[in-house]
Amino acid sequence: LEAQCGSLLTTLTLPAPMPRESRESRMDNGGCRRNPKRRCDGPDGFAAADASAANSTPADPDLRTIIQQLQKQEERMCAMQREIDGLVLQNEVLNEEIRMLKLDGEGSSRCRASLETSVQILKNCSAWQYSAPFKCYDYWMDNHHQDHEYCMRANKFMTEISSKITQLRRDELDLQNHPEFSLGASLTEQLHHDPAFISHWRELGNAIHLMGGKTGGRKDKLELSISNIQLETKICRILEDAVKMDKLHYLSLSSNVFIESHECIRSIARTISGSNLYSFALEDNAIDAHSAQLLGQTIADHENLRQVAIINCCRNEEAGFELLRALSAARGRAYDYIDLEKNHIGNRESCVTKWLESGSLQIDEFLSLRGNGLDDNDAEEIAVALRRTRNLNRFELILGMNPISRIGWDVLSRVCCDHSSISSLVQSNHTTRIYNNEADSPLTKMRLNQVGLDPEPRLSSKLYKLFDSRHASGGIAELLNSEFGGEDVGVRLVPYVLRFVDFHCHEGFDYLDCNEYNADDFASLSRVLPLSVLFECVRAWKIPELSRSGM
Repeated sequence: LEAQCGSLLTTLTLPAPMPRESRESRMDNGGCRRNPKRRCDGPDGFAAADASAANSTPADPDLRTIIQQLQKQEERMCAMQREIDGLVLQNEVLNEEIRMLKLDGEGSSRCRASLETSVQILKNCSAWQYSAPFKCYDYWMDNHHQDHEYCMRANKFMTEISSKITQLRRDELDLQNHPEFSLGASLTEQLHHDPAFISHWRELGNAIHLMGGKTGGRKDKLELSISNIQLETKICRILEDAVKMDKLHYLSLSSNVFIESHECIRSIARTISGSNLYSFALEDNAIDAHSAQLLGQTIADHENLRQVAIINCCRNEEAGFELLRALSAARGRAYDYIDLEKNHIGNRESCVTKWLESGSLQIDEFLSLRGNGLDDNDAEEIAVALRRTRNLNRFELILGMNPISRIGWDVLSRVCCDHSSISSLVQSNHTTRIYNNEADSPLTKMRLNQVGLDPEPRLSSKLYKLFDSRHASGGIAELLNSEFGGEDVGVRLVPYVLRFVDFHCHEGFDYLDCNEYNADDFASLSRVLPLSVLFECVRAWKIPELSRSGM
């Protein structure tokens, strides 16, 4: 591109400057400077000048040539700029094609490596049988300080993993309808690592390598869940090598104490980036700030990972801050949900509010920040960010288990339901639903936008409750007068206001009374009949003025 632009620039040459009159030509024979003869210095004075001007041509031929050359140069510059723009666009297209080719190459490399591994596995075990050894009871007692409970857990784990691996190798699992492959969920206490387990994990890695769809449809994908089992770096690397070729759909690691935690997290990060994961969960596993940043960056860079749950993992505020900062750095990433419960995140450097306000947060279901130490000040900042961001459609923000008092919840509720007036209520009908604690009253839930999913009927239900509350206190006329101004304006708007009240009261009453979403809670809010509200409006508001005006 630079070479072509350079060649175009060299073709453009400015006209040669006009030769300046030499010093000698400006001197007379006596060495004195000659004064140029002015147009009006002739014998006829200004008359001669006017005659000369009348007989002169419109423009000097040399000046006309210079103007034409400048015009041509301008046209060439415009053509060159258009060509540069075209080359830049072609360059961007080529860069995108190169990026896609690199991704295809990386996928092909992973596929080739996985196929080579599968071939080696098949060569070594043409007639496969489960070969990982089962250690006897005395081995466990001798190596684990006569811990009978540990011996029972170890035998239970080996029985479980051998049975499931055998079913996986023999294609006895219906992975298309039941892809769950869980290990350790039945253990009541954590199973500490023992070198004897490595051979069993290798058998699992080989079985995942040899997975293949039995039908001509989509490939089988495993949903792997490992709970209550201590993991070391070797095990994580076995899983890392095994999940290539799009074999893993879901990975969950829960209550695993990592040996060499940072190396295990690095291996897990490579597992995520090297596979086509759709869902990832890490729960009750302590990680430091560096590991949290690495994990968050890996998740943010993964284009297909849409379900993320990292729960009770970050050791301190530094780790929580690094995790959220890495996740929020990505632009244009879409998620189904992000669950960051109990990670000491807080709102350091306003990281939560900046993420909400940036407009880059694309979540279809929910963002959970439960138990992260957010207080009333953070609630106020979040409320300001939500007011500035209106594109979070059907989005749930879960803020329970945070030290937010009633003051903070009132500020947040006004983002979704500011019932101080009709106009403020309409303007505050935010699309985001905010969740506090499950013991909230139905009215609090409605004010936090927990009534249904559609904004329009949800607005009607809020307007109905506003009219209902003013009807109970006899203040509907006062509400309408303060909303619609003076006497003349009010009279002209009466038919429209009555139609507005009637429509939203009926819509809101029906929506609350028949709502399929927490119907038992919200049915209690629909107490006053819409006709009673409308009658109160007709009786107490603008009827005398309407009669006098003759409308």
